[in-house]
Amino acid sequence: MLARLNSTICGLLAAAAWASADPATALAKAVLPPGLKIVQLDAGLDRPAGIDVSAAGHLAVGSYGDSLYLYERLPDGNVIRHILSGMRAPTGVAWLGDDLVLTQGSYLIMIAEPLAKLREGRALAPQQLAKINKSSGRRFLKYDGERELLYVGVPSSCNACQVPGEELAGTIIAYDLKAKSSYVHARGLRAPRSLDVHPATGELWATDASAYRHPPVPTPADELNRITAQGLHFGHPHCHGIAGPEGEGSPGCDGYAAPAALLDARSQPHGLHFIRSDALLEPGSALVALRGGWKEKDGGPRAGFEVRQLLLSADGRQILGSKPFITGWLDADERYYARPAGIGETAEGSILITDSANGAIYIVSKDQGNASGQHQDAGGN
Repeated sequence: MLARLNSTICGLLAAAAWASADPATALAKAVLPPGLKIVQLDAGLDRPAGIDVSAAGHLAVGSYGDSLYLYERLPDGNVIRHILSGMRAPTGVAWLGDDLVLTQGSYLIMIAEPLAKLREGRALAPQQLAKINKSSGRRFLKYDGERELLYVGVPSSCNACQVPGEELAGTIIAYDLKAKSSYVHARGLRAPRSLDVHPATGELWATDASAYRHPPVPTPADELNRITAQGLHFGHPHCHGIAGPEGEGSPGCDGYAAPAALLDARSQPHGLHFIRSDALLEPGSALVALRGGWKEKDGGPRAGFEVRQLLLSADGRQILGSKPFITGWLDADERYYARPAGIGETAEGSILITDSANGAIYIVSKDQGNASGQHQDAGGN
C-alpha cells in the first residue's frame, strides 16, 4: 500500500491539471516481452519526468510542471510520498547519498537530507550550486558516484543556431564535487535529455533530440551519443544525425563526433538507463524512453511513444541493434496513450517508468503467470 504525506512547499499542487489522464488505458494498451508485467506504482502526478533511485531505495521524480515527488521507503516496506510544489520545471533529479540535487529553471539546487528534514518538520533550506544557462529547455542530471562527477545536460538556446554569449548552451557540464570545479564535458548537443554512465566502461552516454525542419526538408534522426573523451563536439548546429552538413555557411561535418546510434526522427528520446541487474534483462544493455513528438505538417508519421531495449557489444562500446520493450502506446490512427519520459531501476531489478502524459509511474517486473507479455491490472495507487 502507498501511504501518502503531501508536504507542500511554496504553493499548492494543481491536482486538477491532469483530470483527463488515463493510466489504466495506457496499461491496457501496453505490450511487453513474455514473462513481464507492468503495473501502476502511482498516479495523479503533474507531468513526471526524470527519475532516480537512491542506494536506500528512495525515489526522486522530477516533473515538467511545478512539483517534485519524493518516495520514502520505510523499514516496514511502506512508502511515503512527499510533494514539493511551487518549483520551476524540476525535470532533472539525482541522489548524492542522502542529499538530492535537482534542476530548478536555470539553476542547479542541492537539498541536504530532504527526507530527514521532512520527517522532522525542519526547513529544507535548498542551496544554489550553480547558475547553468538561461536557455529555455529542460535540464537533466546524472551522478557518477564512483568518480564523484555530476553531469548536467544543457539544451541549446534555439533550434539550429548558436546564440552569441551562450557558450554553455548545447553542452554537457561536469561538476567535480571533490575538486569543487566544473568543465564542459561535451558540446554540440541540441537537447541532451537523458544521461547515463555505462556501469562497466565508465563512459557517459546521452540522448539528443535533433533540430526540427519544416517540410519539404525532412527532420533528421534523433541521436544516442557515446562520449569517449572530454571535449568531443557532436555537430549542433551544423550536423544532426545525418552524414552531410545542414544550412548555408556550414563548415561541414568533418571533425565532429558521430552518434553511436540513430533513433527515429521526432521520437524525442528522453529516459536512458543502462541495466545493472540480471533480473529482467541482460546487464549492460540499455533502455531508452522515446517520449514521442509532433506530427509532420506534410502528413509524415508520428514516432516514439515506446520504450526500446538497446543491445550492446560485450565491451559496452558499440550498439549492435535494438528491440521493442514496451509498445502499444501509438495506434494505427496515430493516437498516443502514454509518453514515457524517465527510466530507473530498483535494487531488485524492476524497471520504473514515468509517463508524462498520464501523470503516472509504472513498474515492470517478472510475472511467471502471464507469459503473453501483456499488462496486468493497475494497482498501488
